[in-house]
Amino acid sequence: MERVLHILHADDDEEDRWIFQDGLNKCDLTITLTQFEDGLHLLKHIETIQLDQKTLYAIICDMQMPFIDGAGVLSQVKAIPGWREVPFIIFSTSSLKEDIRNCMNKGALAFYSKPDTFPDSQRIIEEMIQCCQKQVVSNQLSFLH
Repeated sequence: MERVLHILHADDDEEDRWIFQDGLNKCDLTITLTQFEDGLHLLKHIETIQLDQKTLYAIICDMQMPFIDGAGVLSQVKAIPGWREVPFIIFSTSSLKEDIRNCMNKGALAFYSKPDTFPDSQRIIEEMIQCCQKQVVSNQLSFLH
């Protein structure tokens, strides 16, 4: 059975959402993308999802957002049954070591700082997608054994 990767992306900056979508389209058109303007809407959407065998999810989230920040979204997602193993990446303007350490300790797969140029954004988006795909495959293999 062919499984589809579906990325849930939350960022309160409309331009950053567009850059992410454009970067994703340039590296892999087979990935489904759903975007949210904040973490609260992402969490509400997750509540509506019935996990199944054909869709693999990954979450990429900004750190500084209204209502609930990326670290808060991360904590809540990791507490939802079935979502603990879903790859979760922080993609933020923050590069504070405390933010990075906090998110990694809460279960983030990675923490990337947003670059200043579109080519650098493209490179990082490709790296994030590869990181998510590797984690998803790893989770599948451990589930099968």
